[in-house]
Amino acid sequence: MHRIHREQVVPASLENVWDFIKDPNNLNAITPDDLNFKIVSNIPPQMVFEKMKWRCLMKTCSLNHFLEAVKPWIDSEYIRNAHLDPDGNFELNFVDGVKNVYRIDDCSREQLKAVLADLKEKGIPVKA
Repeated sequence: MHRIHREQVVPASLENVWDFIKDPNNLNAITPDDLNFKIVSNIPPQMVFEKMKWRCLMKTCSLNHFLEAVKPWIDSEYIRNAHLDPDGNFELNFVDGVKNVYRIDDCSREQLKAVLADLKEKGIPVKA
């Protein structure tokens, strides 16, 4: 397993940095270009907080963009589990307590289940 560690000093206050980071509309600006990440719908300007753990709200993204965005994290060392929520959203729960929720609406529920099966084969626990 290879690990990359990177530090960056940002010449701004913690409050200003957090105000920028917590707005999901800024994801394009902070996501590396090689991930080809693209927001394809309007996103609420706030995060939902759950007991000091945050949920990243993404109303819509394509299956291809989702797969490219999560590719670096496909490892049980990073992802605690994955599942589809009752609304058909794809949930990834990370070992650090972060939960990302993706609304992927350019594919069927069966295609999403196939992605879950692939994750399971790669050692990621999948919740039914």
